[in-house]
Amino acid sequence: MRNTKGELLVPTATYEQLLAETMPAKIESDSEYDALHARFGKLLRQARRTKAEERLMDLLGLLTEATTAAMGLRPIAARLQTV
Repeated sequence: MRNTKGELLVPTATYEQLLAETMPAKIESDSEYDALHARFGKLLRQARRTKAEERLMDLLGLLTEATTAAMGLRPIAARLQTV
């Protein structure tokens, strides 16, 4: 489907659909951390994001930050500044 300018329209997912797809929860293993971190990275690399994707990024960021803090690690941003 195209808009009046001839641009291709891509259907966007709702926040609820993104949550159902990603299934974010308390991170309890390295593989869960890696999966959520990868999803966050994929969203971060997108040139454009919907409001729903921005909300999902916020949630994933909070989950990874909480896990990092619980593990006693410095946040990634702080580690990058010392390099």
